Amino acid sequence: PLNFQDSFFDANMVFLENDKKELTIFFTDESLKRGYEKMRTDFIANVSHELRTPLSSIIASVETIQNNANNDKTAQIKFLESMGKQAWRMSRLVEDLLTLSKIESDDKDLHFESINVADLVQGVVDNLYNKADKKNIKIRIIKNTDKLNVKADYDAMMQVFINLLDNAINYSKENSNITINFDEETNNYKLYLKISITDEGDGIEKKYINRITQRFYRVDKNRSRMQGGTGLGLAIVKHIIQRHQGELEIKSKVGHGSTFSA
Repeated sequence: PLNFQDSFFDANMVFLENDKKELTIFFTDESLKRGYEKMRTDFIANVSHELRTPLSSIIASVETIQNNANNDKTAQIKFLESMGKQAWRMSRLVEDLLTLSKIESDDKDLHFESINVADLVQGVVDNLYNKADKKNIKIRIIKNTDKLNVKADYDAMMQVFINLLDNAINYSKENSNITINFDEETNNYKLYLKISITDEGDGIEKKYINRITQRFYRVDKNRSRMQGGTGLGLAIVKHIIQRHQGELEIKSKVGHGSTFSA
């Protein structure tokens, strides 16, 4: 049976004979257009919501400093720190929005060159070492291949692995491990390098996996915001990988952790 749920059609009726005995109805499928309009409306609503929360916090802090904490230096420092965190959160959101917009519209030119992905990933691990160390998380790198050079945009790939490893650290349990594997894969007689990042976190329910790369989609909104996430990181990762003719693969088991592969 046909399923017309979420489908929209425009119908035009035309009489072809003067005596109006013959009627023809023309249907135009407007589903795609309506879908884009809904996406745009949802996107604006999401951006407004994400910006409203930190803005409200900053305004409340300013009003408190101006009134109740006018002469209280300790309280002023506390609220100024809060304002700084919220301003940084908005800055990250704006930067991620600009990045995603450029990637989705193909306006961001990619500079393809031969890069050693293992060296790039090691640099990302070094940059995030302190964050992982605070939770006593050990990061292991396992190279199952020595073919580690690929044609890619260095900055874009750096952004991919910073986002993926940062997420793995954020959602990992304390005193756990994160494993980064480099493997060879063959697809249609072509050899590919596959990099997988596996954590030992809480995992993701299967019903959410296909949605977590959507813009602003979060499984646990409160936890994501507490971690400083903008809700755009995985969307950016997905689009960068697609522009490199690759695919983001996500596997997860609740209670055991997740694996993100590119």
